[in-house]
Amino acid sequence: MSMGSIESLDPHYVNNAMLVVPAGLLEGLTFSNDEGTEAIPAAAESWEVSDDGLNYTFTMRQGATWSNGDPVTADDAEWSFQRLLSPTGAGSNYAAGASSYLNGLNIKGASEFLGAETDDWSTVGITAS
Repeated sequence: MSMGSIESLDPHYVNNAMLVVPAGLLEGLTFSNDEGTEAIPAAAESWEVSDDGLNYTFTMRQGATWSNGDPVTADDAEWSFQRLLSPTGAGSNYAAGASSYLNGLNIKGASEFLGAETDDWSTVGITAS
């Protein structure tokens, strides 16, 4: 099976065929188990879902570092979401094609931010602390 040329290792630029390479290099907050039926810890060591199912609180894994040794922080995760959802950012073409997926996530204000209806990140339901 040929994947063609790898155009980018940036996970916000890749298409489905190229996703396998960055997925092997980068770690998300969670990952799927081998069966693909449940989330397992990755950069987040644990998470809680509010009783109403509207808020997810992730606790970052201690000891997770970037290749330069800097710790991976909640601010890094928030920045990644902001970059992905930015209508002019790295993920604009990829995320624009996934707008129905983003709508399905029901992240408060995500569609408006992606659609450039607002540039106020504080209106999007993703925060780091």
